[in-house]
Amino acid sequence: LSAAAVAGASPLSVKAVELESFHLGNEFDLIDARELATELTRATSASGTNQSSVSQLIALCQFKLRQLNDKITSSTGEDLGKLLSVHDLMIEGISAGESWTHKLETERRLSDLNESGHSMLSTGLSNEATTTEGKSEALRDIFGLLCHLRGRKEQTRIKAVRSLLSITRRESAQEQQQIHQSGGLSSLLTLFQSSAESPVLMTLSALNVVYLIPSYTEPVGNIDIMAVVDCLHYLIASSGLDAGADFDITPAEVFHACENAMTFVWMNYIEPRICFSERSLGGGG
Repeated sequence: LSAAAVAGASPLSVKAVELESFHLGNEFDLIDARELATELTRATSASGTNQSSVSQLIALCQFKLRQLNDKITSSTGEDLGKLLSVHDLMIEGISAGESWTHKLETERRLSDLNESGHSMLSTGLSNEATTTEGKSEALRDIFGLLCHLRGRKEQTRIKAVRSLLSITRRESAQEQQQIHQSGGLSSLLTLFQSSAESPVLMTLSALNVVYLIPSYTEPVGNIDIMAVVDCLHYLIASSGLDAGADFDITPAEVFHACENAMTFVWMNYIEPRICFSERSLGGGG
């Protein structure tokens, strides 16, 4: 072992290196074995001890313990008491060293897990906060757009209803329910009925209605169902399903949206009245 290696080591590792050099070149020495065991026990309770030094001391003690066991086995009994006393010290030292090492490794693993978990939690909370903030902002935007449907300028109303269309087309349950809870369906029907001189506003409002109506969960008596039918008629009859062409909506998409809206009107308005009429006629007969 070089002097540079010894000089660059910590006090504990210097001791371990010195002891290792001594053991490799000398026969078993009982006093030296006792000092080695004591050094290992002391290292496990000292502050600033590094794991490599303790590991090296454990290896040296294990080596000396094997030598000691050979001495005990071949002992004639005259020095057996001293040998057993050092044997106990070495067992205690090795046990303390292994326990210290195991504890250190466990703490390190827990620390790594905690850091990883904290990082994941922080990322998760950050993402959740961002998502929640984004949703809140989106909901505020919906309310603001609905307010702009009543704007004095036609361009303002067009911009608002077009922005709403990008939302209703996504068919997000939360966003659509927010529109319903804010009275958006009634506002869109009113806009459609009051925009006879603006084909763009009529088309945009009608498209919004047909995308929105399937998610309506309140009693249909709360809305003007015939105005919904007028929107359907306008999109299908007057524009030949090409109404959405100027808004990047294909005729097939318009047809599908109208189909869903018709299904809603049939199941929630027309069919119940047919059933009611049949029951009334049957009861009257």
